[in-house]
Amino acid sequence: MKKMLGTICFIAVFLLVSGCQASLAPSAAPAALPPAPTLPLMTPIPLPSDTPGGAPSAALPSATPAGQPTGDADRGPALAAAAVRRYFTALQAGDAQAASRLLSTMSLVIDGMTRGDAAAELEGVFEAGSGYSGLQILDSQVFDEKTVLVHVSYQLAARDTATGKTTTSQVDELWPVRREAGVWLVNRHKVIDYHSLDVPEQLTAGLTVEPRELIRYSDHIRMVFLAQNGTNEAIVLGQPSEVIATFIFGSQRVDAEQNRLIFDRLRSYPDAAIDVKGLFKQYPDGVEIRRWKNYNVAPWFTFHFGG
Repeated sequence: MKKMLGTICFIAVFLLVSGCQASLAPSAAPAALPPAPTLPLMTPIPLPSDTPGGAPSAALPSATPAGQPTGDADRGPALAAAAVRRYFTALQAGDAQAASRLLSTMSLVIDGMTRGDAAAELEGVFEAGSGYSGLQILDSQVFDEKTVLVHVSYQLAARDTATGKTTTSQVDELWPVRREAGVWLVNRHKVIDYHSLDVPEQLTAGLTVEPRELIRYSDHIRMVFLAQNGTNEAIVLGQPSEVIATFIFGSQRVDAEQNRLIFDRLRSYPDAAIDVKGLFKQYPDGVEIRRWKNYNVAPWFTFHFGG
């Protein structure tokens, strides 16, 4: 009898321990959440419920491709010119993949592009009949410790989609080349660098404006800003009787390129832009938006960017 009771007790203890071990076993890891979708730029967004909370995150490009090390700092102009030759050789051969690998990461991030996006864009250019030839490097000048401006001249062939006729034009440009991780890479679309802004929004006559970013190119500076029209009528900036914007560089005032910006009723525009032509060593200290030509009244908006 005692032997039977001992056996029963042993079985009960064994079942209890097994149950505890089963309860301590780790549960399966939860499934990863899908990435949050990003809002596309360049699309008006209705107010007020669908106004975006911020600019979408730019997709990060793949790793910087291998290239030649920079060596001495005073060799920058020569190395940057060599990078331009490699990039142009890829363009001339119609090799979109090779050309995209020679673009700087910074310039891709500014436009929210991956290297695959850049390659696809170039493939579209080549398929449309564009061709590059006759590169001449006229000069190279240091812009800052990371950037060299290479003065290039070349022939660009373009095909008219309506007639099928191809015309060739002579192009003269400054191509910024950037040193990244010891490698000189070409900046796409002549961009040099960018500067984020943190200034309070302003409201005038139902239009809210908030400057967000300055992007410097080799031939202009672009101010990207949020514009929200909270009225029931369209608001137009850049009419003949006004200067759309004046940028302030210390004691110098430079009018922006005249352009018409139309903000539809009850709409938000997260990437509105105003350009000022020229190559500028410094960023502007501020901007006046919508200044009347023949009336002595204050501009609609005056922003100070600070240091």
